[in-house]
Amino acid sequence: MTIATGVILALIALVGWGVGDFLIQRTTRLVGSAKALFFIGIVGFVALSPFVVPDLHLISLQDILLLSVLSLVVMIGAAFDFEALRTGKIAVVEPVVGLELPMAVAISVLFIGEHLSVVQFLFMLMVFAGTVLVVMRSFHHVSLRLLEKGVVLALLAAIGTALTSVLVGVSSQEVSPLASIWFSHGALALVSLAVVIYTDKAGTILRDIKKHPITIGAHSIADNVA
Repeated sequence: MTIATGVILALIALVGWGVGDFLIQRTTRLVGSAKALFFIGIVGFVALSPFVVPDLHLISLQDILLLSVLSLVVMIGAAFDFEALRTGKIAVVEPVVGLELPMAVAISVLFIGEHLSVVQFLFMLMVFAGTVLVVMRSFHHVSLRLLEKGVVLALLAAIGTALTSVLVGVSSQEVSPLASIWFSHGALALVSLAVVIYTDKAGTILRDIKKHPITIGAHSIADNVA
């Protein structure tokens, strides 16, 4: 894959995440975070199964361990992200979650050995400064009470999604992109379904699909495409 192809795919992901997060906020407020996570997970798992299952025999135990760590990080990061979008303003939550970009770069530089130029480092500082300006209501006092609603969850989501981005990159190179998403989304669907069953809301899944088919379908597709 060339650098240009990678950039084009990143731009498609950018649009997908933007649309997806808008739809995720709507879906989580309609059906709750657990069911929204389940819909995304099961769509990704089912859609990618025909492309991944025939090559499962090529996956080693070391690959499974890596994919298991990825799945755990995906679930934690996604849970914080969905709750942040459900409770906060998307215009405030999204810039905070956007901190995943400099965080992911920092992790890749510190632990994977990638290089960062001075210009790139300065742009990271600008992103961080802009995020602080967005989330703070006042500069008179620095307190969690002065932070917009959902910002703390969004910050935790940023950490989780930064780790997710790095692990997706590593697992995509070590295993394959499709297998990485298939495995992690399968685990996401399974765990979120368990949460839905535990909260005694499993019987409402089909009802929600019939009631909000377009929103649920669009949010599941957009997220998986991204």
